[in-house]
Amino acid sequence: AVLASAGDLGPEGLAFIPAASSTTGAPMLAVASEVSGTTTLFSIADLLVPANTVAPSISGTADVGTKLTAAPGTWTVGGALTLSYSYQWLRDGKPIAKATGESYRVAVADRGRALTVRVTATTGSASTTAASAPVTVRQPAVATVVADKFLATTRDSVSVTVRVHATGGAAATGDVTVTVAGKTVTGTLNNGKAVLTVGKLPRGLHVITTSYAGSASVSPTAGLGLVVVR
Repeated sequence: AVLASAGDLGPEGLAFIPAASSTTGAPMLAVASEVSGTTTLFSIADLLVPANTVAPSISGTADVGTKLTAAPGTWTVGGALTLSYSYQWLRDGKPIAKATGESYRVAVADRGRALTVRVTATTGSASTTAASAPVTVRQPAVATVVADKFLATTRDSVSVTVRVHATGGAAATGDVTVTVAGKTVTGTLNNGKAVLTVGKLPRGLHVITTSYAGSASVSPTAGLGLVVVR
């Protein structure tokens, strides 16, 4: 009599009802109580839905022809459930056809565009989607280097002009390096152009090399030139 007046103190039995067997189409937990003789159904669907706690991310340098790799981020889910991941790469927010792998090779069409990856985490019965921060693909560039005097003498101080031409109208900024006859000089681009003095050179045919390290919007590049010193 004392126990009966106390009511249900705890469940007498528990039973898991998978979504496939549930009348609601969602997984349920059935709780049976002995004293009251009742069975109560609880929806546990929310416990089985993956939750993203750290957003997906993209690694790699965003240049045409390079490979980017997605990390799924960090996810939590109730119970001892195993998560599987699927990927969709997007260009300016629109899905890229057939780009559904963990990695993606940057295409010419991606120049100057924002790439993101959308990750879907799935359990057996539920899924959640999260997206990475965007990365902007740099514009390809071509570098040229020309000596002020193609035919110089050992008495001449030689200067060279470096130009970095980027596609899409992007402005090349930053430093360029020129090497010729064992000499290396560095200058800063102004509107994609830099004039550098390398000084006097020994006799001979010399190859001039220039390299550009790139910027946030323009890819690295290199170029060659010639100077003949008599």
